[in-house]
Amino acid sequence: MSFIQKNEIQITDDRMWRKTRSTLENTTCKGVDVNRNFDFHWGQTGASLNPCQSDYAGPKPFSEPEARALRNYVLSDAKRILLYVSLHSYGKFLMYPWSYTKQKTSDWRIMKTLAEKANKAIIDEGGEPYFIGTAPQLLCMST
Repeated sequence: MSFIQKNEIQITDDRMWRKTRSTLENTTCKGVDVNRNFDFHWGQTGASLNPCQSDYAGPKPFSEPEARALRNYVLSDAKRILLYVSLHSYGKFLMYPWSYTKQKTSDWRIMKTLAEKANKAIIDEGGEPYFIGTAPQLLCMST
C-alpha cells in the first residue's frame, strides 16, 4: 500500500518535506508527520505538538486519512499479517522495535538477524551497507 501525493503546490523550499499537505486550523503551517500520527504512545518522545515542526504528530491520533487508511487495512486483515515494514523519509537505517523506549522486545534477536540478512542482500546487489538497531540505539527515541 502506498500513497501518491499530487499537489498544485510545488515544494521548492524543502525538498525533504516529510509531512502531509493537510490544512490545519489556527495556523498557516501545513501538514502532519504521518509516521507520528498513530495512537501507540501518540505525542510522546520525539514527536512535536507544534504544527510548524516537521515531526508534528497532529491534533490527535489518526487525524490524517493516510494513518486511518493504514490502520483500517491492518485491522481488516490482522490475522494474516506476519510482518510490517515501514519505508519513510531517508537514511540508511534498518530499525526494529521499539522506538519509544530503550527496552528491547522479547524477540529482538530474531529481528536483528532478519535485518542483518536484509543488509547482506542489499550489499550483495551492490548497495551501500545500512546501520542496524533500534531507533534509540541509532538516532533517538520517538513515537
